Amino acid sequence: MKYELLSVRQIREIYTERIKKDFAPDEVKPLSWILNGLSAGHYACYGAVEEDRIAAYAFFVIDGRNAMVDYLAVCENLRGRGTGSLLIRMMTDDLQQKYDCVLLESEDPDYATDEEDRNVRERRIRFYLHNRLVPTGIRSEVWHVHYRILALPVGHMLPDEEIGRIYSGIYRVMMPEKFYKTMLSYRINAMPAPAAMRNENTPGRITECQRQNTEK
Repeated sequence: MKYELLSVRQIREIYTERIKKDFAPDEVKPLSWILNGLSAGHYACYGAVEEDRIAAYAFFVIDGRNAMVDYLAVCENLRGRGTGSLLIRMMTDDLQQKYDCVLLESEDPDYATDEEDRNVRERRIRFYLHNRLVPTGIRSEVWHVHYRILALPVGHMLPDEEIGRIYSGIYRVMMPEKFYKTMLSYRINAMPAPAAMRNENTPGRITECQRQNTEK
């Protein structure tokens, strides 16, 4: 399997055929935002290609030496075969050379709609932790969707306050200003995630709880 940069044609196809199916409607941003970010150097799209077929994809928002995973998914018929773990390993190897901090959002289990939804969200976070992502103390709300923020193992682990500033800065380059001011908020959680949500080798992160003003 190869990890390679995607063309604009491939990005359009994935957006139309995959992203709109793989993600909830309130998580799908307009294609124009992605293409404008790509033109401005604030966006990059990669695929894991197997036999000329895109088996998985990873889209990133870029802000200087920092980045965030915007969309990450495996082709439905390849799930459960280790493709997602392989994609994250290839991503991490590539990103270590390019960025100091790479963040990832995962839907917060505390805001699940029911027990089944909570189990899905917790299972997703455990998958990320199993693949060496590190939990941070940052929780956010974007377009009324609640997230926990994790970091890929690149560079060195930063304090939560700095991660919060990086996270906010990434959204500033991603969103038009009017949406940035009204549709994004984040906070630093006062308590570590429950033990079931943490990597056993990673200590909980305890920081002073504070609300960040994203309009500064």
